[in-house]
Amino acid sequence: MLAFVHIEVTQGNLDEVGDALASVPEIVEAFSTTGGGDLLARVVARDNAHLEDVVQKLISLPGVVRTRTEVALRERVPHRLLPLVEAVGRAARR
Repeated sequence: MLAFVHIEVTQGNLDEVGDALASVPEIVEAFSTTGGGDLLARVVARDNAHLEDVVQKLISLPGVVRTRTEVALRERVPHRLLPLVEAVGRAARR
């Protein structure tokens, strides 16, 4: 299963928490963000229980204040780059 975990971090600890995320193998991507949270992690898990274990691991990291998890139900647009490259090419030709 795929989930997105928003991570709120104690001020001044963004780099440390970001570095610690790299030690969690279930995190396949992580980004600093604006808005409701400081980091956004893309997390994969076998099932709900495994996801809960991963989230508990994140909560236990020093500097993590709270998390909010959203579970992906269905992929609507797969990861892609070709349409973007084609659009840039068309714009450049104009």
